[in-house]
Amino acid sequence: IYTLSYFEGDEFVLAIREQTGERVWQRRIGPETPMGKLMRWFSQRSPTLDGDRLYATTADGNCLCLAAETGEELWRISYPEQFASRKPTWGFCDYPLVDGDRLIIAPGGDTASMVALDKLTGKVVWQTLIPDAGRCAYGATVSAEIAGVRQYLSFLEKGLVSVNAADGRLLWRYDENASPIANTYTPLIHGATVYLPNGYGAVLAALQVSADRDELFSVRELYRADTMFDAFEDATVMLENRLFSFRKTGIPVCLDLKNGELLWPVKRPSGTGKAAMTFADGKLYTLHASGHAALVEVSADEYEEKGTLLLPDHQPSHGATFPVVTAGRLYLRDNDSLYCYSIRRGELVAAPQTVQQPPLSLPKLPEATAPRPGERSPRSVYVPTPQDVVEKMLALAEPQKTDIVIDLGSGDGRIVIAAAKMYGCKAIGYELDMGLVESSRVQATKNGVDELVVFEAKDLFDADLTNVQVVTLYLLPKQLETLLPKLRQMKPGVKIVAHQFPLPGLEGLPLEPDMKVEMQSTEDGDLHTIYLWTTPLKVDARK
Repeated sequence: IYTLSYFEGDEFVLAIREQTGERVWQRRIGPETPMGKLMRWFSQRSPTLDGDRLYATTADGNCLCLAAETGEELWRISYPEQFASRKPTWGFCDYPLVDGDRLIIAPGGDTASMVALDKLTGKVVWQTLIPDAGRCAYGATVSAEIAGVRQYLSFLEKGLVSVNAADGRLLWRYDENASPIANTYTPLIHGATVYLPNGYGAVLAALQVSADRDELFSVRELYRADTMFDAFEDATVMLENRLFSFRKTGIPVCLDLKNGELLWPVKRPSGTGKAAMTFADGKLYTLHASGHAALVEVSADEYEEKGTLLLPDHQPSHGATFPVVTAGRLYLRDNDSLYCYSIRRGELVAAPQTVQQPPLSLPKLPEATAPRPGERSPRSVYVPTPQDVVEKMLALAEPQKTDIVIDLGSGDGRIVIAAAKMYGCKAIGYELDMGLVESSRVQATKNGVDELVVFEAKDLFDADLTNVQVVTLYLLPKQLETLLPKLRQMKPGVKIVAHQFPLPGLEGLPLEPDMKVEMQSTEDGDLHTIYLWTTPLKVDARK
């Protein structure tokens, strides 16, 4: 069994013996990438096994080949260095596709959108740059033969593209179902029909692909269906004319692929939260974020669980890893734990055993972990705040028309734009990602508030807080710790609103918020916490 895992600041590939759960080898492949609580469900980055070789990608943009038997690194390429790839919002995510003697990758770079490598050497066979396709996204590249031409399909930042497998030449593209926040789903192909689901308010699009005698391809949209698919988990199974998946609240759905209509009535499963699924032996195997796994009947009539189990010592999480079924065994990963269950009919098994592993002890390589040019310090990832949470944060701060609101790490600019639009005040966003800054400025114009807002392409730690009345934050604890001295120097009466993570304490004592509010977002179904402080910041006297 091959998997990825973080340990004390580094990322490892682990090889685990299938029969016993013992670790066979471990290989450090790079530094850990700090994650928001939802990032890991965007980019699960499963390794690809091909004979005696294993291919994996890292969140900072490396693709590497390891010897499957020993873990020896055979070759490595860097997307930023070799293809001028810019780091996507939630880090790089690519699933290397083995096709014959080639390895197909989608670096989404300024010099190459998709690339074919010699799988043995890592040398480039062909590379193609697709104009305005954008950076890489979070689904997998797939192969298909459509109209007699073998091609590779990948859902990049600006839309779905398909290239000729022989030389990488662009055959066709479809941009209508792309989300400005993230594209997280893998295209599904049945004959000459391509089904393209997506989250973040996007839909299920059914596309008919055809070609003329000169192999000039065209795409005709058959329908679009509003599915409310989960934005973080690409949990789709296509069986004949049906598509199984989950809504963003973890509710299972079955769609008729002929027209996109729902076949199942709404029924709440045993598990709760986001979910993943796989298909094997004529059944669906599901796993919810609550730690509940289920065996589900494949039926067009209704959702029917044939059996359930709850993982022991479940670790709370916001997402679920995909179940794996092979050789009569079911493998379920629960954050840092891996469970193996027997599902072979009539097989008796002994009491479950916990495998005690020696600690990972490979020496760290001398590798710089300082921020790169254009990255936050400390490194950060962007996770958008749901719009209803944004509005609640601003309602707690109660900005006046004469106030200035500043959002540190403004992402796509939604808090800044909402402050100006709802309260008529001036608002400023600090954001290092130039792509997000440009997108924010476009959205400000669309919302008619471009005269009230400013987006600065600067490090949030360099923000001028002199004349600010409201500060909004959605930052990781380490960033808040770095920012705290600057917040303590602000003039009295400034409102500080933080989403999800509280400000760190002083001298080991927690800060006392004016208010702490918990709310369930209707956008993502998750529970969110909002904190409000008024300067000067005070230690909680009760502690």
